[in-house]
Amino acid sequence: MTCGCICFVNANLPEELQEDRRWSKQMLPTLLMWARSFPDPWAISDLELMTALHIITTSLVLDFNSHAVCLGMLTFMLVRLFCLHLN
Repeated sequence: MTCGCICFVNANLPEELQEDRRWSKQMLPTLLMWARSFPDPWAISDLELMTALHIITTSLVLDFNSHAVCLGMLTFMLVRLFCLHLN
């Protein structure tokens, strides 16, 4: 029996972010360091998070499709969940 919820795992991410475990070894630690620079991490807006994720992603993966980092896309939703979980 399922709860009817949508469940995402790292395997759902774009291949470029899965290579060499880039998502967990580079992306998330960098994003976490960025989020810690805010006095109130709960106040990070979606636009700020999306901008940071875009900059980090295109810096680490030069040929990454930047359209994969926008509101409603899997990459952004996983990061939003990650940030909420840490706070």
